[in-house]
Amino acid sequence: MPEVSAPSASVVRTLYRLLVVDDNDAGRYLTSRTLIRAGFEVLEAASGAAALERALDEPDLIVLDVNLPDMDGFEVCRQLKADEQFTHLPILMVSASHLSAQNMAFGLDVGADAYLAHPIEPTVLVATVRALLRVREAEAEVRRLNAVLERQIEERTLRLQELALDLQGMTYSISRDLRQPIGHIRGFTHLLEKRLDGALDEKALQYLNIIRQSSERMNSLIDELVAFSSLGERELRFTAVPLSQLVVQVRSDLEPLSAGRRVRWQIAELPTVQGDLMLLRQLLGNLLSNALKFSQGRDTTEIRVWHVEDEHRHTIGVSDNGIGFNVQYAERLFQMFGRLPGSESFEGAGVGLASARRIVTLHRGVIRAESVPGQGATFSFTLPKEPPH
Repeated sequence: MPEVSAPSASVVRTLYRLLVVDDNDAGRYLTSRTLIRAGFEVLEAASGAAALERALDEPDLIVLDVNLPDMDGFEVCRQLKADEQFTHLPILMVSASHLSAQNMAFGLDVGADAYLAHPIEPTVLVATVRALLRVREAEAEVRRLNAVLERQIEERTLRLQELALDLQGMTYSISRDLRQPIGHIRGFTHLLEKRLDGALDEKALQYLNIIRQSSERMNSLIDELVAFSSLGERELRFTAVPLSQLVVQVRSDLEPLSAGRRVRWQIAELPTVQGDLMLLRQLLGNLLSNALKFSQGRDTTEIRVWHVEDEHRHTIGVSDNGIGFNVQYAERLFQMFGRLPGSESFEGAGVGLASARRIVTLHRGVIRAESVPGQGATFSFTLPKEPPH
């Protein structure tokens, strides 16, 4: 390798420490001299064993010749890269005899970050070293940022877990504190009705009935809040769930809602999916009960349960011919206590669809709502074909 001219006054010595490994004294001298003039601190080794020992001095990069007396540079590189301590240490492999494409490819395969063949121009050597050091610094910064991000994620996850526990505790506390006065209202309403039996006119009986129904709705709301807060509390039990059978069971549960009505069901052949049986039953129950509830003013209620799929996911949909809604309010439907304009006459606390979204999210899916006012609504959700690992 020809020697470079003396460095100009503008060359600034860096803090980078390089290890030059070469058993040829003249070649090692020229390489070291070139790198020292470029502003690097240089350590030297004349054998593979010495290179492995000097690597403990924490060089920032190794210039490694292939021809060594005790083991070749390929083996030195392989051993260094197999050690976690040196995984990110850049290695520039050089050779005057192993010049074929197969040699270069083998060197890169065993862990070298670059491979140069002699004769090597000093400017190329220095430029390659600097490029590898820039990559090393960039990778180190990425690792640093990843570590910071992981720490932040851990801290925020812990905080979210604490908040979830606080919310759950608050929900149970509120439910306990509310149930007692609601129980008093229901109980004393019943006692008042018995005490004044025969003395109440039709209007007074109507008032008592409103009180009774309101307390029952409040009690149902508390039940839904507790159920919502407990979603995700236990670990999901993924099993094979035949959705067709599940829909049959849910329809049976919902018979009181369809009693005395003309309901036309169109249910496609549904797949067997991987999911939590109880949660998927609750999900379908929420969607089918909504379809029945918001189509109750039709002469004939039409509910269609359909299925499409692609390579990665199933999509299940429930469509009805109910009152529909303005799609600009679709997101509000999935919020806790979300109620849309014009839905005040329908019973419900606005918790069912919020629960549906959480159940779908727990299954790594997505739920959507589509509608045209007066022409019904469609709620669809996706389920991955592969269960979580």
